[in-house]
Amino acid sequence: MFLTNSGIAQKAWIFSDSLNEFVVNVDSMQLGGSKGGKGPVIASVEVYAQQDRSKLQTILIEPYIFEHFLDSNTVFGLEDMNFDGFNDFRVLCWTSISLYTSYRYWFYDTIAQQFTRDTSIERYMNPVFDDSSKTFHSFWRIGGTEIGHAIYEWRGKNLSLLTKETVYWNIDKTGAGILITKKRVDGKIQIKESEVYEYFCPHCRKCGLK
Repeated sequence: MFLTNSGIAQKAWIFSDSLNEFVVNVDSMQLGGSKGGKGPVIASVEVYAQQDRSKLQTILIEPYIFEHFLDSNTVFGLEDMNFDGFNDFRVLCWTSISLYTSYRYWFYDTIAQQFTRDTSIERYMNPVFDDSSKTFHSFWRIGGTEIGHAIYEWRGKNLSLLTKETVYWNIDKTGAGILITKKRVDGKIQIKESEVYEYFCPHCRKCGLK
């Protein structure tokens, strides 16, 4: 990835893989409120073929004003997200105060040889795609009262839950939390409830409550 200027108050991030080059056009948009000012947005993504440099697509992106300090790899992600052997891409559409993230996704259609919008995982927070296990991870924290981590696998074009852990903290003010575990066993979801006094997300090990 590198950064180029592509016009007044505009710049482009360049990403590439063995098949395509992605020009991510960053523009600015007026902020709301009394202070005014402008913030960065992804305006569009242009896709070019590596073989002959021909333009394959121009995808307009619904504006989301993101923080200036966010890294380009946080705002735009390029990787194989459905594990079909071809890279897909995502564009940031939400961040929390704790910088937890959500995205909009475009998956590569091998028949049309173009990228198409896919909404099946947009509601999941903090996505992590594990190519070694072919699993999709999501983890979240809601204030000081809830934390969780879930693992899914693709079944066709849909996600199927493998396991999910959710801790609800200080419900009875005793200092204990309630851990609810859901796990798929022989095609059925089994639910277990237990008491815990500390918990750390199995993925990041740093968003724990205790």
